[in-house]
Amino acid sequence: MLRLFNPETSFTFSVAKILWLGRYSVGFISFLHFNKQFHLFSTHNNSILSHIAYDGRTIGFTLNNKEFTLKVTAIKNSSGELRAPESGKMSRKIKESIDSVVTISLFDKDNNMVYNDLARRAGLEIIEKIFEYLDVKIPIQV
Repeated sequence: MLRLFNPETSFTFSVAKILWLGRYSVGFISFLHFNKQFHLFSTHNNSILSHIAYDGRTIGFTLNNKEFTLKVTAIKNSSGELRAPESGKMSRKIKESIDSVVTISLFDKDNNMVYNDLARRAGLEIIEKIFEYLDVKIPIQV
């Protein structure tokens, strides 16, 4: 049985299209901090986003670095609409949730579960356009 996130636990994940000298690449950064341990997954430390699936409400993804595998599932509940910048104007609209349910599992190289937890009041913002750059067709099954 999963429990609510330990109040000492922090987690974040962000993926973006990064423009540089007229070209772009997709990069990500994620970290999990618990029990005074910091686990970083990012394109800068050669981690990979080995799996991502999204069906319009639920997103699941897997990150791998040299030592660990991080599996995350997030379910978007209610959301509010926010304005965001686009071409210098606040004309883009995004949906953000503050009551999403997030499950996190961390595994070592031998596939032993190192950490497993669940949060019921997580912030979640999914901008579906990023899936165009990840070669993910939506909706797909999680």
